[in-house]
Amino acid sequence: MAPLAEEYFSSLQLLLKAPSKDVVRQICMDSFPSRAHESQSLVDSTARALSVSSGEAMQVLTAFHTLSHHVVFHNFTAPEQIQSIFPATFHSNLKNLLTKILLEQSVTWRNEALSSQSEYLLSSCILYLVHLICSEYYIRPCGYTKIIHTRVV
Repeated sequence: MAPLAEEYFSSLQLLLKAPSKDVVRQICMDSFPSRAHESQSLVDSTARALSVSSGEAMQVLTAFHTLSHHVVFHNFTAPEQIQSIFPATFHSNLKNLLTKILLEQSVTWRNEALSSQSEYLLSSCILYLVHLICSEYYIRPCGYTKIIHTRVV
């Protein structure tokens, strides 16, 4: 397993500027969904909450998004597994808080990821079936005409 880049942990240290643990928890929960860090309203609210620039807020959101997906992907379920990811120099209280948040949310996030993956697979199957039907029938705007398949014996 490849370790996470040091820059992510530097960005996560900006969470120390949060006025409360609840703010940290909310930022972490908001950052999990795909493309969350691309939401300008989320970046702006994170910047306000942490009193940092928009660029720094985006870095925090991206860092936690990456960390949380790493934990979910590797199915880390024990505090020791999660804490082993952090560098030795990482702020211990923040590491404990992030570990607690990750453990509390990882089952929900894993289920969300599996659900969205199932939805993706279902839509892919539907598209494939539509493709098969369309290859069997020549579809025109005013109707359809069956294509007769012949086989030379």
